[in-house]
This record gives sequence, structure tokens and C-alpha cells, in this order.
Amino acid sequence: MLGAAPKVVPPPVVAESPTPPKILEYTPPTTLDRWQVERYEDLAVFLAFKAPWAETMVRFHGFAEADTQRWFYVRRLFGIQPLIPAADAHPDDLKIFTQEELCTATGLKPEQLVDELTHLRVAWEAFQTEVQRAVPLEPVSLQTVAGRELPLSDSLLERFDFDKSLFDVMVYDPAGVDFKYKPRTGERNRLEMEWFIAKLMRPEWQKMLDDPMAGTLARSALVNELYLRRFDKEMMGLMPTSPTWKEMSGSRAKIEEQYGRQMSDLSEKFPELGVAGRVSFRAVVSDLNAAHRQYYGKRDRRLWDKVHTSAEIVFLTRTSAQLPVPRYRLGWQVAVVEAMHGLYDPNFRSQLKKNDLKKLDLGFRRGVEEAKRETGEVDVDLERGVIPGEPGTDEFEDYLANEKLPASPEKSEIGNRKLEMPI
Repeated sequence: MLGAAPKVVPPPVVAESPTPPKILEYTPPTTLDRWQVERYEDLAVFLAFKAPWAETMVRFHGFAEADTQRWFYVRRLFGIQPLIPAADAHPDDLKIFTQEELCTATGLKPEQLVDELTHLRVAWEAFQTEVQRAVPLEPVSLQTVAGRELPLSDSLLERFDFDKSLFDVMVYDPAGVDFKYKPRTGERNRLEMEWFIAKLMRPEWQKMLDDPMAGTLARSALVNELYLRRFDKEMMGLMPTSPTWKEMSGSRAKIEEQYGRQMSDLSEKFPELGVAGRVSFRAVVSDLNAAHRQYYGKRDRRLWDKVHTSAEIVFLTRTSAQLPVPRYRLGWQVAVVEAMHGLYDPNFRSQLKKNDLKKLDLGFRRGVEEAKRETGEVDVDLERGVIPGEPGTDEFEDYLANEKLPASPEKSEIGNRKLEMPI
């Protein structure tokens, strides 16, 4: 005989806190990825949110993201971002800005930022009132909220005469049977629009776009940069041997050539902005630095450790009775090379600890001392002289080895001057 069916006890209903949480996780209406608001308590106070907190945040997300410009401001100020950032996410997307930092990054004045946020808050209040009047007895559908016509607009796109249809594009579908292209997903369209509006927020682009003479040129250059970005994303999923990749590569090369000419013209018209000249100036500084060090080399002018020539390495590892400790610091050298890689990264942070760099310095120095003992090398006494053939002198071995070689002007110059090394 079968026993009675077990009684199913529903899980207890947990009453939501009347105060908003400091941090909130939620799933937006337009994606399945989890998002997080790091300053949700402040956001809830600013926009007068009401419980249930997660549902209200989902509704606000669907409402506000259509206005990419003001959505950008809110995300930066309150830390609204995916829990798992995208692989190509900018470091600024992962930090919370103060109002002063946001004004500096976007070129806004403090009162302008206040106006933008006030506009968003008033529009949100009006939207909430409209929804409550339309559906007084039923919960609001998230799809309805995400798809309805919003009272907000991207003012920067309108200001510079860019239409939102610019971001509704067709992408190549390698699995397509009837059609080779398909509409791009709404999420990718939104991300691209955010990137484009972030470019429009930069003061240098606004100045060029507002210029009556160069505005058309700047507008065309910015659209070409957008096309190049699309080509890069589409070509990543194709093999270089495929006909589609070759076709895209040819079109991309033509746009890249045109974009280069446009940026060169803009740099001549706006030299104070240095939009196109940054890369070229970086190359000039790099060449000057390398040429200076190579000039003072000894025969072989290559930078063997990316900083020193072979002659400089020999000089820094050479010891004497007066200076028995080698001056080549391996830890300093590694730190310099690491800094070179991050020289133009505003968010560069060293991955090496000071104690580890000290270990490299000390380990290299003791290694040189141990090698001297094993090879029987004796420290030269500089007070006795080092010129070959001088009576009572301690001669460096390389002086003796090179004594039969004809003296070159470079060697004479080096021998008659004091070497200046960055110790």
C-alpha cells in the first residue's frame, strides 16, 4: 500500500528590506548576463527608487540605456557594469568616477553634468507616472518597458547630425544558407553606440566637429574609424584564406588609407589637439632616445638589453679596487623594460614588487662576484693607471686584446671622455 504523498511546503517568503542595499545584482531586460550596481544605495536615493529593488533597477536599465549619453554618465558615477566584463572592456568601464573626474574625462562643466543628471531624473519620474497610469493594476512587463518609445534622446548624436540607424547594420553569417548576411544583435548595436558616443564626448572631437570648415572632414573621419572597427571585429572570425576575408581586407585597406589622410589633414588644422600626431611624435621620441644611446656605443651600437649597448654593459659590470661592486642592476633594468611597455598606458601599474627587484639586483651582483673568483679576475687599481704599456699599471684585459687594432675616431672619442651612465 502506497503511503500518502508528501506534503509540499512552499518556501517562506522573505520580506524585502525597506532600505535599498548598498550593492545590487540584477539581470537587464536586454541580455542574460548578470550586472551589478556598486553604488546602488546612492542611485536609489538619487532617483527615488522603491522596493522591490531589483525589479525597479531592471525597469530603469531598460528605460535609460536607450539614451546612451546619459546612461554613460550614470554608469560611470554609480558603478553599473556587467559582473564579468567583456574581453575588450576599457579600464574606465571598471572604475567609479567622481563628478570631478567625470567632468575632466568628458569635458563637461560641473553645472552641465548636473543638468544632464537632472534631465534623466525628471524623465524617469515622468516615465514612472505614465506607466502607473497606463497599467494601474498589473505589474509592468519588462519587454514592454524595454521596447516602448522613451522620452529621452541621444543629444550628442542629434547635435552632430548622426542618426541611430547608423548602428543598425547587417553582419556576415558564415552559416547562412539563403542569405549571407543577417541583422546584428541589439546588444552589439548598443555597445557600438556607446563606443561612438564616448568618442563624441571627447573635447578634441567636439571642437573639430563644431568647426564650420573642418566639421565635415572630422565627421567623415569618425565614421571611417567606426567602419574600421567593424571590419576588425568581423574579420576576426574568418580565416585569411577565405574569399570573404580577402574581400573585406581590400575594402578595409582603402578605408584605412582614406582615414589616414583625413587624420593627417585634421592634425594640420588643429595642431594643438595632436589627434593624428600622437603616434608620430611617440616614434620621434623613441628614435631620439635610441639614437642617443647608440651614438655612444662602442662599435656594436645595438641595445642588447633594450637600454644599454654592449660597451655600456661591459662598463657597468666592470669592477676595480676603488669600485669592487658591479654597477649593472638587473632589477632596475627589468623595471625599466616593464615601464617601457606601459609608457603610454594611463592605467599602467607595475606587476613587480620592490623586494623581487632587490633580489634581482643582489643576485646579479653576487653572481658577478662569484664569476670573478672562479675565473681568477683581479680588480684593477685605477690609481696605478690603466693605459697599456704604462710602467706599474694594472691594465684592463680588453685594452690588451684591442691594442693591435687600429684606433677609430669613435674609440678615441670614447677614450678621451668620461662615460655618463644612468646608474
